[in-house]
Amino acid sequence: MDVEGTPLNDFNTSREDGNSDSLQQSGSTPLKILRTYSRWSPMEEGVTLAWNDLSVYANMKEKSSKSYKRIITEVTGAIRSGSLVALMGASGSGKSTLMAALAYRSAGGVIVEGDILINGRPVGDYMRHISGFMHQEDIFIGSLTVWEHMSIMARMKLDRRINDRERRFKICDILKQLGLSQCMNTRIGLNGDSKVLSGGEKKRLAFATELLTDPPLLFCDEPTTGLDAYSAQKIVTMMNMMSAAGKTILCTIHQPSSEIFAMFSQVILLADGKIAFMGSTANAVQFFDK
Repeated sequence: MDVEGTPLNDFNTSREDGNSDSLQQSGSTPLKILRTYSRWSPMEEGVTLAWNDLSVYANMKEKSSKSYKRIITEVTGAIRSGSLVALMGASGSGKSTLMAALAYRSAGGVIVEGDILINGRPVGDYMRHISGFMHQEDIFIGSLTVWEHMSIMARMKLDRRINDRERRFKICDILKQLGLSQCMNTRIGLNGDSKVLSGGEKKRLAFATELLTDPPLLFCDEPTTGLDAYSAQKIVTMMNMMSAAGKTILCTIHQPSSEIFAMFSQVILLADGKIAFMGSTANAVQFFDK
């Protein structure tokens, strides 16, 4: 499949069985989930993420029967190793739903159909072991300092055979990379607190948490939301540097500035649960100027 500036409207997105955009499950008859599971280990050449005929259904929680509404409709695409990709679309287009499905982090009551591949191989739930996921909402304990937070997360995420000295060295290295060394003893804090981390520093701390395991693939849900223009550009610049170092990054983003948009190597545009365009950012501008 050519992913360079190809509008995907010509892909077949209709269901062969003629059903509408919802599934009905009555009684105890289970819905078939079309996924193939296998164990996979990261490769030296990096990570290419691909998906084929992917559909996502959400449980509408109706009392009479289990009703599932189709949110994502038979989408196909690929992200090359070392790419920084913007997943864009209007509110309600399915951006976060698609990314959660690709990351194998969908909420309960969500049905995913289709194939998700890493370097051409089905990956299954092992995706959680080779990827990091940065949520839109920062999940921190405000009373902890940056160092305390990272120490706790390192004990939870890293191999137990890693000793204290190695853990401390890794934490220091990550904090230095992300420009957080000077605030390692600062309380994370809650909104409204004084002498705590800024919004941009909290976003960088969220990245630091995911980088503890050095995943080759990162999913970032709206990492610039709530930030001022300077902090938002700093976050995307940091992601750009990570992708240049070999990480594959998929990022949902809402109304980026032209400067921020230009930092992405590829853009995927969703409309009503379908991929309307996928290609380079340069080709995206040309496509929408037509």
